[in-house]
Amino acid sequence: MTENKLIMFCTSHKTITYLDKFYPSIQMVGLGNDLNFSNKWHQSSTQKNISEKFFSYADLVGHYYIWKNFLDKYNQDSWVGFSQYRRLWIKNKITNDVELNLLDRIILTNIDESWNEYDAIIPPAFFFRKKKKEMLKKIFFFPLKRNINLFK
Repeated sequence: MTENKLIMFCTSHKTITYLDKFYPSIQMVGLGNDLNFSNKWHQSSTQKNISEKFFSYADLVGHYYIWKNFLDKYNQDSWVGFSQYRRLWIKNKITNDVELNLLDRIILTNIDESWNEYDAIIPPAFFFRKKKKEMLKKIFFFPLKRNINLFK
């Protein structure tokens, strides 16, 4: 049996230094036009990319970048995963907040043996409850940012 390998890509629009210790288990992909990412990070504005669409598509820009530039480097026995800097794959379900210094105990860096019978692993849906203040801010300030005249 061939050893399966887990390759995890994590997207972020800003530098997240506490995730650097997981490299190369987790490879960070810098999104947007920030050029201050360390050399351990892949920048989605290089090679084949659609980085000019970041404002509209966010993390999908990183997924496209990985698809076009990296996926052909891995074999059929590799598991490729995607996460965001605030939403990481973990080994087991947790019910409480976790301190950053304990992250290395719970973060997924190896393949779970129960996956052997599957082709894809999709996490359960996760729903956010937006605060009223955040919703009002988006309704009233976002159109103003885009120079839309609300009174026309």
